[in-house]
Amino acid sequence: MTKFANLKLESFALRRQTSRHAFVSQGINRPSLGHPYLSLGIFSSLVGALIIFTLSIHNNKAVHHLNAALLDMTAPLVDAVTQPFTALVSWSDTLRAHKSLRAEVAFLREENERHLSLIQSLRQQALDHQQLQQLARAIPDPRIEHVSARVIGRVSDGMNALLTIKAMDKNGVAKDQPVITADGVVGRVSEVGGFSATTARVMPLTDLSSRIPVEIESSQDHGVIAGQNGPELRLIHLEKSAKVKIKAGDRLITSGYGGIFPRGLPVAVVTEVTSDMIKARPFVKETPAFVTILFGL
Repeated sequence: MTKFANLKLESFALRRQTSRHAFVSQGINRPSLGHPYLSLGIFSSLVGALIIFTLSIHNNKAVHHLNAALLDMTAPLVDAVTQPFTALVSWSDTLRAHKSLRAEVAFLREENERHLSLIQSLRQQALDHQQLQQLARAIPDPRIEHVSARVIGRVSDGMNALLTIKAMDKNGVAKDQPVITADGVVGRVSEVGGFSATTARVMPLTDLSSRIPVEIESSQDHGVIAGQNGPELRLIHLEKSAKVKIKAGDRLITSGYGGIFPRGLPVAVVTEVTSDMIKARPFVKETPAFVTILFGL
């Protein structure tokens, strides 16, 4: 009985071992489930691509329709993907253009300022040339020598106002020389610079110390024009007979007396005549930019 049971157990173990070997052998030889499908997909894709390529070579209409359909389907996706990059490129281009425009505007502004400065300089030169031409025509006698000078300052000590001038030529500048413009008499040289013979000071005819011999142009009566440290002048030392004839509007010119001013230079015009005083206004009302110094009288 025991022997029969042992044989039965051995037979069961042998069958179990045999089935295990068969299962293992079957598992080794059986192909994986995914491999055939993958191979089939790759093969199908290659065949489809070959067919589409072949048909496209022969200009097949179906292929063109398929391409158009794919283009319509993918266009929104492509547009959505490329929009951020397009916006970034556009913003970058705008930034560069703005920077370039700012640099160009700054350059044009500098050029404009330079041109305005040049125009102003040319205008000033033209005005100076015009004034110098007028000064040359103001000389009453062509035989009188003269030199032009620029007014570079005005000095006042509270009582007297003196002009500082710089002559364009040092020859001929000396004390008590007449100083005029195209409008009339400015005054006379009161002091010449010690270090530079071209620099001098002018006592204007409105100065309280100024006295210039004049005559009434219409009647040729003589008198003296005196400064008042103000815009008005006084006519003094006029003959009694002339006081009756003089009236507002009469022109006063240099008489040539005293040997400083030549005869015939415009000085002032009479503005008011009373029993006590005769007032006049100088022809040169403002500080001129250029003057002429007369010498060789």
